[in-house]
Amino acid sequence: MKNQVKKLTSRQVEILRFRANGYIYKEIAHELGICEDTVKEHVSIALTKLHFKTVTQAIVHLVRENII
Repeated sequence: MKNQVKKLTSRQVEILRFRANGYIYKEIAHELGICEDTVKEHVSIALTKLHFKTVTQAIVHLVRENII
């Protein structure tokens, strides 16, 4: 599973870190100066790369792996 984590971009990790800290997509978009749809696309791609269906699953995995 660590190989999949390595495939994540720094932006994808950053966005998942925001989600882990309770930010909603709209807040993340505002903080990063990007549109909300872009945030959602980053999350969707990250989930595909990690082979998870939910953001919660991805966050739990990244926390366990000390990525976020």
